[in-house]
Order: sequence, then C-alpha cells, then structure tokens
Amino acid sequence: MVRSPTWPAEGPRRSPLTEAQFTEALSREGVEFVQELQFLSSQGADGWIERRLYSMYRKSTDLETFLDDHGAQANQTFYRIRELVAGARWLSLACSCLVHLRSRICAYPLSDEDWANEQLPVHLKEAISCFGDSLLKCLETLSEEWVKAGLGLPAEAPRMAASPAGPSFVLPANRLPEADERAEAGQKDSLPAARLVGRVIRTIEDWAPIHATTTDTDDERQAFMKELCSEATARDLESRVHNLQSEYDSTIRGSAEEKEQPALLKLRGAISQCLHLLEAVTALTHLYERHQVHQRHPATRRVLGHILNWENFLAKMIDHCLRPALASLEKSKDLAAGLLECLTTQAFKDLRIPHGITLHARPLSLIVGVTNHYGLPVEMEIGEGRASAASMMSMLMLCGSHLDAQSVRFHGDPAVLNDLQALFDARLGEDGMDALPGSLKYLVH
Repeated sequence: MVRSPTWPAEGPRRSPLTEAQFTEALSREGVEFVQELQFLSSQGADGWIERRLYSMYRKSTDLETFLDDHGAQANQTFYRIRELVAGARWLSLACSCLVHLRSRICAYPLSDEDWANEQLPVHLKEAISCFGDSLLKCLETLSEEWVKAGLGLPAEAPRMAASPAGPSFVLPANRLPEADERAEAGQKDSLPAARLVGRVIRTIEDWAPIHATTTDTDDERQAFMKELCSEATARDLESRVHNLQSEYDSTIRGSAEEKEQPALLKLRGAISQCLHLLEAVTALTHLYERHQVHQRHPATRRVLGHILNWENFLAKMIDHCLRPALASLEKSKDLAAGLLECLTTQAFKDLRIPHGITLHARPLSLIVGVTNHYGLPVEMEIGEGRASAASMMSMLMLCGSHLDAQSVRFHGDPAVLNDLQALFDARLGEDGMDALPGSLKYLVH
C-alpha cells in the first residue's frame, strides 16, 4: 500500500493583493517609519543624534522587508518607494555611525591628540554634510512618492528630547571590592594585552596597500572600489576591527595591565574611532554596490541616481570615511610599538631541525600557526638572514637559501618560543598531527 505524503506536494500559495489593498496595508505598516522620517526632516542634519538615526535604520529595515515580501520591487507603483526606503536605510545607518563618533571624540582617550582634535572633526563634518544632505533629499523624495501613491502622512512629527552630545561626567567607581582571580592566584599575565597590541600592528601593516592606493579620479575610485573596497572587503575590515575592540573589552578592560599601561586606553580609543568610520563605510559600500553596480534595471537605477551624485559619493566616502579610518589606526602604530616593548620579553631560542626533516611548506605552516595563535611578532633567523615567522613566503625564501641549515634561531616572547620548542620536539608534525602535544592542539583546528 502506498502511503500518502503527510505534507502537500506544493507549498502554500500567496494570494495576490490589489494595489488598493496593499496601499492600505503599507499605510498601516509604515506609520512609525513615516513619523521618524518627518522628525529627521524637521531637525536637519545639524540636529541629528545617533539614536534617532539608528531608529530610522531599524524602521526602514523593517519596512524594506515588508515591501520585498509583497513584491514591491517589481511593481510599477511601489518600486520607487522600495528603492528610496532602501536608500534611507543605509544612509541613516552611515550617518548614525558618523554622528555617534562626532559626539564621542571628547570621551575617547586619544593616541594622537592633534589628529583627533583637528583633522578628524574636519573629515566628520565633510562626511556628515555630504551623506546627511543625501539622506534629507532621499527623505524628501520619499515623502513625495508616499503621498503620490495615496499613502497618508501624520499631521505632526513626534517629538523626543535630545540626549547630550557626549558624556560630560562619569559615575564614581564605587563597586564593592572583589579580588581579581589572577591577582588572587599570584599571577601577572600580560599576554592578552601583548597579543592584542601585536594584532593591531599586523592590521596596520596589512592595510598599507589600501592606504597607499591613489584615488584622485573617478576611474581610479571605481577601480579602487572594485579591487580593494568591495562590500565583502569592507565587511571584513569592519569585522577585524570589531574583533579587536571586543577582545580588548573582554580580556583587558579593568585589568592590572590597563592600570599599569594607560597607553592601552589610548589604543582602545583609536580602535573605536576606526570602527565607527568603517561601520559607515560598510553601509555606504553596500548602498553603492546594490544600487549602482549590481542594479540592472535602468528605471530602478534612476531612482537614487536623481538624488545621489555617485562620483561625489565615492570621493567623500573614500576621503572622509575610509582613509580617516585607516589613519586613526595607523597613527597609533608608534604607541602600539612602545606598548609591545613594555608588555613582552624579548628572548631567543636555538632549535635543532629534526633529523630527516626539511623546512618545507607543511612544517612552516605550523610555525605560522603558532605565531598567529599568539599574535606576537616572532622572527626566524638562519645565518645572516631573518624572516617574519608569520609570513610563509618570507620563511620559504629564507629556508630556500639555507638548504644545509641544521638549526634555526627564533626571536620573540618566551611564551611563543616555548610552543615552537614543543613543535620542533614533535618533529614539526611530520609524524602526524596526533603526535603533537596537548599544548599545541590549537594547531589541529
């Protein structure tokens, strides 16, 4: 006997709506969005605060989802509203990041006071002026399209008291005293701080090609966006700095190292400046790619094309958001180098290459794995040559020119050198990864 399936052969079909029915539904769904739109329009960019801009981002996100769920992007009456809502979504997110940073500059300990107090505000002013004006034009056009589609507007925009531009006071640190677990155990571990500082330095070095690329013409800017600042790249840059900030707050905030090394707080300030600017870059890059690069329908492209001058859009984003983000971190490099010197102990260890093993790609990749695990600078030395132990290519070149070497010297923090010793004792993994000691199991993953 053939048993009938317990589920339908086809999924549930959506019933078609008339445009009149959708107009009524959209009018109800968009009440809070339109109220936020009216409030921001009435304030002007100079009066905006971060939480209201972020509120617009959240409400426009919900409304864009509602429009997409009902197929508005393919409907002649509503596709313009859909594109304008999407434009408002990403412009409001970018502006919220920029306005937030503007209000927080005075609260961050600064790694480079001249840069943060003189140059960064100029960049923020230019960026907020450009993208704030674009958002206002988008909201104005959206209001016109909203009415044209037969959707109602509230008679008056809601009011909300503005919060202070930035924190003007700090509450006393009067929590009950509790023993720090590390202090209680008699430990003083500066490795988390040193690891973070090392990762900051590596991030700065990795981004040097982006910083050095010229973007003086529109053709150069478009090529730059395609090759070095696609949305995927922008999200990667933001994620990398976000991880640095999270690592600081999780492992260093309130620690003994932070008290002993006040420069750590200045480094945290540089990371935060960089992060907020990169958050704006990600939002703006998404808007550019989604509506200018990947959008194929000419009518849809024209919706935001009437509002945004894409050539000026890219110039302002690169010059006043992306480059200042990179500069915020780059200007802390000397500070980070000084911190690393204070937080690490420089030592060296001579390690004999196990019999029958050559330093080819596989064992060198494990050396890179140990170095990256700690995030601290380590150098391999053979003869008169040196190479970064975090760079496979550099070590391959060094080893290739010293094929008869029987030992190598590593320079770095003892914590890393001890793991490298264990790796060499385990014959550099050439007997199988299962033969690695427990202290190196992080290499297996």
